[in-house]
Amino acid sequence: MANHFDTIADIYNKVWYFSEQYQRSMLANIVERLRLDPSDRLADIGGGTGVYTRLLRETCGLARAWCVEPSRNMCLEAAKLDGIESICADADGFMGLDLPFSKVLLKEAVHHIPARETLWRYLRDKLPAQGRLLIVTRPQDIRLPLFEQAKAAFRRKQPHHQTLLGELEACGFDAEVAFHPYAFSLAKDTWFDMVRSRFMSDLAGFSDAEIEAGIAEIDAAHRGQDIEIPDTIVYIAASPKPAQP
Repeated sequence: MANHFDTIADIYNKVWYFSEQYQRSMLANIVERLRLDPSDRLADIGGGTGVYTRLLRETCGLARAWCVEPSRNMCLEAAKLDGIESICADADGFMGLDLPFSKVLLKEAVHHIPARETLWRYLRDKLPAQGRLLIVTRPQDIRLPLFEQAKAAFRRKQPHHQTLLGELEACGFDAEVAFHPYAFSLAKDTWFDMVRSRFMSDLAGFSDAEIEAGIAEIDAAHRGQDIEIPDTIVYIAASPKPAQP
């Protein structure tokens, strides 16, 4: 994860931006499902360049917000933002920090965590009674206009939402899932530039020649100058189960 994102840190915000409307929709869903309020202290695990960490801090007036990111270059970008604290650490390193968080966000990062159940148990023990965890991810059968080999690579790495729900329940959480479809369009050239930039880590293993062949495959399947992006976001919200009397 770190090596790939180190290489795209300087363009990450540009390629993942999509649009202001997309960003507002994502932000509103996170605020609602995390039940954020000004007293909260947010740990954004895998927070990248800190864009959403800062937006959440500013939108909700959070008491404190940490962007925890294993990529050094991403972390350096996050450190440029006012109002948040940038920490270069992976999930294991995060668990050793003993931060006083009350809410935790894992936005499009859960597939990078190899020992998920260790993290779930840690969060179950550390979150306060009204604490909350939110996982933001995508379905295994991704609908983004990618070439077939890229979709297959995504499926191999992406845990199914039912798997995540089962893990959380087994580790002491009450968990629920919601699906939020969000369709929009981009100019083909913009989308193809994103693919060339390997904006998703699942594209990192493809050579330049394979990427160009994949773009040709996408281009042949979508006529016109624009391309439809039928995205679906999966939100898994979890709260610690009440202690047994």
